[in-house]
Amino acid sequence: MEQVVPQDYWKSCPGSSGTVLFVDSAHIFHRGQVPIGSDRLSIFFDYTSRMPKYPYYCKTDFSIQQLIALSHPLCSHKKDCIFWNTKLIRDSL
Repeated sequence: MEQVVPQDYWKSCPGSSGTVLFVDSAHIFHRGQVPIGSDRLSIFFDYTSRMPKYPYYCKTDFSIQQLIALSHPLCSHKKDCIFWNTKLIRDSL
């Protein structure tokens, strides 16, 4: 990354336990640092449109089978939100 963007432009966002960051990271490189001294837990929430401008960046870590299992009790509208880019699978639910 240093070959593309000088470190002078990097922004670190440290915080104490319980710190919450809201970041629009769609057009920037981002990563967390390796924990020092002890483990660190984190949770990430991602939001996107069903018609995203850049669908390449809208990926899930869940398999199709996991998404189907998780979506089973949901209404059609919510399933449409989960399966916005997988029409054939959505239609088979």
